[in-house]
This record gives sequence, C-alpha cells and structure tokens, in this order.
Amino acid sequence: MTTPNFELKGRRVWLQPLERRHEPSLLAVAQGDRSTFGLTTVLPTREGMASYVDHALRERDAGRAWPFATCLPSGEVVGSTRFFDLARFDWAQSDPPRPPDPLVARTYDGLEIGYTFLAP
Repeated sequence: MTTPNFELKGRRVWLQPLERRHEPSLLAVAQGDRSTFGLTTVLPTREGMASYVDHALRERDAGRAWPFATCLPSGEVVGSTRFFDLARFDWAQSDPPRPPDPLVARTYDGLEIGYTFLAP
C-alpha cells in the first residue's frame, strides 16, 4: 500500500505526517506538564520515545495507521495523534461504488482516532 502523504491544516491546528524529525519535540511535550494526559493510555517516556515513533512509522508503512505530529499553525509541535484501525466495509452489490478519495491510495469507510497526547 502507498503511504499517504497528506497534512490537515486549519486555523488552530496543523496535523503533519509524523517523521523522525518530530521526535525531540514530542519528547519535550511528553516530559512536560502531565496534567492533560489523564485519559491517555500510551504516553512515551524519555527511554521509549524512539520506540514509540518507530512503531508508529512501521504501522504507517504497513498501511495500518496514519500517525501525525500535532502542531500549532506556526509549526510548533504540541503533541501527536494517529488514525488507525482503518476499515473498508463489504458493501452490498446494490450499493453504488464511491469515488476514491484523492488524499489516500484507497477509500476507507471508517477509522479510529487515538494514541493522542497534547501539551497543556
């Protein structure tokens, strides 16, 4: 599967495709004030950040997830999130086919959003 190469940019947030260059900034976020991480089940530690990023990129390369660095419009990294559990449903033959989304290699019918942590 082709790795999608897209970003999502709005007025207040910019999701950049996760790259190794984001690792130092993500580490700084994860080591900061943890008061906003109460619902986060997976938060990388200093020792585990490289493995966290490696795993996210392996999942991306295998076509199982789209990891992002969550940034402010200025480009400052303030966290991370991931689209995962990408699903394509088996629709009945009578359902009309939908055109593929130009942002991705194939059309998906659902996904989960998680692995999210944000700086305060």
